Amino acid sequence: REDTMIDDTDEYRELVAKARETNLADVEVLGHLDVSHKDALGRPLVVVYGRRLTIREVNMQNVFLHYIREMDEIASDDYTLVYFNSKVTRANLPSTGWLIHMYRKLPYRYRKNVAHFSIVHPSFSTRFLVYTMYPFLSSKAWKKLHFSDHPDELFLDGLVARGVIEIPKEAEEEQKDTEEYLKATQKAFEQGLMR
Repeated sequence: REDTMIDDTDEYRELVAKARETNLADVEVLGHLDVSHKDALGRPLVVVYGRRLTIREVNMQNVFLHYIREMDEIASDDYTLVYFNSKVTRANLPSTGWLIHMYRKLPYRYRKNVAHFSIVHPSFSTRFLVYTMYPFLSSKAWKKLHFSDHPDELFLDGLVARGVIEIPKEAEEEQKDTEEYLKATQKAFEQGLMR
């Protein structure tokens, strides 16, 4: 663990100390970050529920400290990351500037040790944001990334077992909305062709 932390800056170490000392109950109660599971290879499985974070109702510095407190040890070795983007709106998304600023404060091991990263129900804007990072990410990083248009895709490669993580109601609602939209589009298309 010591050799993986060699790139930790003094600023980061201060953030870890602050995260351990700060009462983060207001952030914990949101349930937007779950680090209590393992993937099929025994690695920590980190699940982020995007819809559960309403940025105007919470101190974003405390969100960052909570993330550091939960992830500091986990990021010292390989881990799997799943982000549920289901039903996420602007009210749930930190600004790109804030994300970049916080990202730069994290040691390299946070990026290096992500063994697999799935984004469930990625919106157009989420895909766009990820693709704009293309020039800055290695081909190795791109191989770790998977967009899941359906929650069941998480289970296809066997890395995440069914029943291990909570599939949020937002994901089920998003899937239902998508299926209804596709049915309506197909029906409209068929009716248009039959005239």
